[in-house]
Amino acid sequence: MKHNILPVIMAGGSGTRLWPLSRALYPKQFLVLQGNQSLFQQAHLRLQALGCDDIEVTNPCVVGNEEHRFLVLDQLRELQVFYINIGGGEPMVRRDFFELVEYSVASGIGVKFSTNGAFIDAEKARRFASMDYLDIQISLDGIDDATNDRVRGDGSHAKAVRAMDHLRDAGFGPFKISV
Repeated sequence: MKHNILPVIMAGGSGTRLWPLSRALYPKQFLVLQGNQSLFQQAHLRLQALGCDDIEVTNPCVVGNEEHRFLVLDQLRELQVFYINIGGGEPMVRRDFFELVEYSVASGIGVKFSTNGAFIDAEKARRFASMDYLDIQISLDGIDDATNDRVRGDGSHAKAVRAMDHLRDAGFGPFKISV
């Protein structure tokens, strides 16, 4: 029997435990205390060595403070992380969603996310189309209004289709549909 592990890395804090080295905006997880990688980076690298025949270790979920989000991305870039997946329900409701996506892409880190499409209008579709290395997946729970809307709510199928039309019209390129 194969076991699947979803590791969670808790990154952040108040920066008081290792003061004066750590500070509120640069807590100890992001400091290089030994070698040439931070504690956060060392944790990320250790996870890669855990897998074996009976254990599959997925990419870690990083939980951190809002103040540290760009620091996390900088440290992942230093590790040459290929992409991040912004998840947790509907990612586009985050106030800083485009900040995260644009910062990641500008840093050479690709972004993947799944959305119900409700927040992709023509302007946001053009904004997505202007970015490189972005993977969007539109989620549907059925091939038609009746099936999908029973699960996701009235009008959700039409919103998803409208989002796909906006992406197509903006020249976004290929995107995925999850049914």
